Amino acid sequence: MKNLVFKPILGALIGCLILTACGGGSSPATRITPPPPPPPPPPTPTNTSIAALTVDEVFAASSAVISFDLANDGTVSNVATGQLGITSASHVDYTHTGASFEVEIAHGGIDMDQAFTAGDIDAAASDNSFRVYSVASTSRDFIMLIPGDATYGQSYVTLGIWNSPDQNTRNFAFGSIAFGIKTKGADMPTTGSATFNGLTLGNLVAGTTLYRVSGDVAFSVDFGTNAVNGTFTNMGKENVQTGAVSAWRNFTSTGSISTGSLFSGTAASDDAVLSGTLSGSFFGPSAVEIGGTWSLSGTGENAVGAFVGKQ
Repeated sequence: MKNLVFKPILGALIGCLILTACGGGSSPATRITPPPPPPPPPPTPTNTSIAALTVDEVFAASSAVISFDLANDGTVSNVATGQLGITSASHVDYTHTGASFEVEIAHGGIDMDQAFTAGDIDAAASDNSFRVYSVASTSRDFIMLIPGDATYGQSYVTLGIWNSPDQNTRNFAFGSIAFGIKTKGADMPTTGSATFNGLTLGNLVAGTTLYRVSGDVAFSVDFGTNAVNGTFTNMGKENVQTGAVSAWRNFTSTGSISTGSLFSGTAASDDAVLSGTLSGSFFGPSAVEIGGTWSLSGTGENAVGAFVGKQ
């Protein structure tokens, strides 16, 4: 008999749990609001000026290289040059702690990887415009246009030349690079024209002699037609061993803007003895600066260099 009494009571209790306040009317189901999504991670900080580097950054670089074998009697053989636009094959890794520039090059049969730190600066060889790094353990040197240098005033791109000798195999490699804060494709002008003026620096192998070459550059750019034409004047060469300075060959280049802020073209000396290639990029907001590398070869001479300029 007890079971008959408690079964209805048990059923009523269960129903009371289902209904609100046992009143017989139902209430809306409780709505659970999901937590808001986490905020997106902050963007990775980047440098806004090559003249005031504040954070670590990997800069893609335009690169040109030259290599050769040097026998004990001074005979030069197996001379080869290569020139490459801005790709992942060439880059400069800047580390803010220690102000280190690690130059990494992998093209033209050359594999170069060397960090140049503040402790490697050769103060006696440096001046107000160029900083000279020398790593005694590898005999590698790097001459870099000081970012933001007052004389040339580049704010978004700089250049440098390096050497990497192997005394055991008597194989020598030299290279030129230009790197910085590239203009974004969306920020490239599509109309109008501009003139860029600056400098070039590189290396020349002529016969059995190694020279450093330098001169002035001027680029005329038509953003409407994508034409990029350059003139390299007042070119001089300095004998690396003796320091003797003499005139070298002036040359011109003809090219065009290809993808985004990149451009490429051909180059030839004014006397038609040397010919080669040239490529680079525009740098800074609205393409206010220009930079790249070149390579020239001809009878008895092979040269590579880098250039920068600004409006």
